[in-house]
Amino acid sequence: MSLLSWNCQGIGGSLDSPKMRHLARLISSTNAQVIFISETRNTRITKTELVNKFNLDNAYIISAEGLSGGLWLLSRDQVDVNVVESCNFYFLAICYHKHVRKKFGPVCVYGDPHHRCTVWLWKQICHFVMVNQKLPSPSFHAVVDKGSSLTGHQSPNSHTLQFMILGRSS
Repeated sequence: MSLLSWNCQGIGGSLDSPKMRHLARLISSTNAQVIFISETRNTRITKTELVNKFNLDNAYIISAEGLSGGLWLLSRDQVDVNVVESCNFYFLAICYHKHVRKKFGPVCVYGDPHHRCTVWLWKQICHFVMVNQKLPSPSFHAVVDKGSSLTGHQSPNSHTLQFMILGRSS
């Protein structure tokens, strides 16, 4: 299975921009089944436009606020995606790959560029991991940022993009 994550730092104006043509080539060449795109800085593009442009089967969109943020979670038909929780900063999902018959949980994080709710953000993500993935919190901390405490004042860099796969057999 192939997964793709990219902070595109703006889509470049439209789905026909050189940046989005590059993304289309990446998706095609990697045959990615789940794709997380962050910092689209877009509010106008629809699910139908994304599915058609990138020849995919499903799309979840969180629109940008002003000139910041914007998230897309895209997938092919081989993977059932159930977005459990989402906000301007992340997608938390439970996925099922139909061909290999395995569940996995992508934690797709853009972060809080203004550091107003970073502690809340990481508490939400830790809760998701503990409840839905049954993984201990320390394992999650090691994946996110080995030097940070997600419950204290230190936190991972908000500009760091994380796409973590927390898997288990089902």
